[in-house]
Amino acid sequence: MNVLEQFPWKSNDQERENSCAHDALEHPIVFVERFWQWRDSLYVVAYRVLGDSRAATDAVEACFRKACPRPPRFVSDGEFGSWLVRVLLDEALLARRRELALRSFCRHAVVKAPDGVALRGQGTDDLWCLETML
Repeated sequence: MNVLEQFPWKSNDQERENSCAHDALEHPIVFVERFWQWRDSLYVVAYRVLGDSRAATDAVEACFRKACPRPPRFVSDGEFGSWLVRVLLDEALLARRRELALRSFCRHAVVKAPDGVALRGQGTDDLWCLETML
């Protein structure tokens, strides 16, 4: 008795369709439409992780840029959403690590003034910290 006789509800066509679904690429227009449907949910997740509306918007945009070049085709909308949330979390956590590293650097940055006096950065102005790094 072969597998198809044990599970008569599954045909070879269905198995082939399910196995190839993740190998195929999504059409770009379809991907943008599906992404647009998940945009608000992704923003809420990013806002909860990052705690800032501008950073959350940047994370959603970074998620779109990372997912857009070669989006896989998913059979269900739930699989697509789960994949997008995973990409978003990777981007949001990366942004959070960068922010913490920048803050840590700003707290410990020592810059020499033109007259030779050392000034310690207060870590309040990120632009000042970036200028001192250069």
